[in-house]
Amino acid sequence: MHKLLFISFVFLFSCTHYYLPLSDGKLQQIDDFSVLEDGQIIYAVSLKNWYHDPQEISDNYFPVFITINNQTTKKLKISRDDIILLDENNNQYDSIPNQELIDLVDNSSSQNLIVDKYDIGNLDKKNERIQRNIEGKNNILRYSFHFGFIAPDAKKSGFVFFPEIPSKNNKISIIIKNHKFSYIKSKN
Repeated sequence: MHKLLFISFVFLFSCTHYYLPLSDGKLQQIDDFSVLEDGQIIYAVSLKNWYHDPQEISDNYFPVFITINNQTTKKLKISRDDIILLDENNNQYDSIPNQELIDLVDNSSSQNLIVDKYDIGNLDKKNERIQRNIEGKNNILRYSFHFGFIAPDAKKSGFVFFPEIPSKNNKISIIIKNHKFSYIKSKN
């Protein structure tokens, strides 16, 4: 039985799809990042996974890790409209506001707490759920990209979440202020 589970596990993860960066000559590949220098502004994009609570986010959304380094002497404004995702058919996906993700965590946790409302024996489970809810909201705030101004000689980093992309999709592009970072699906 254990052997069957192991084989299923290996098969499941061996068929997992990953997006690999496509270089257009302007992009550099540094570790897991595609990096583009535009004058004194450096954009870096990685499709690394969200490894924090709440894990449900990575099940329902497409996370993209972004770093923007403003090496100018002026403030740089980055809005949600400046970062989009395109699939292979050029369908546009807009980023999910951080508050919407926090609201999802709140709604999910409050539903679980209502179910156990009168079950005194599950008080420890309720407290655990409350703690996970707080930790999940804090992680979203801590690890998400926060739109707004980037001060001179400062950088901002964090996850931007997009709606889930259909699994049959073979190519995506992340657009940041008209700079394109393209990726193609590869099986590992």
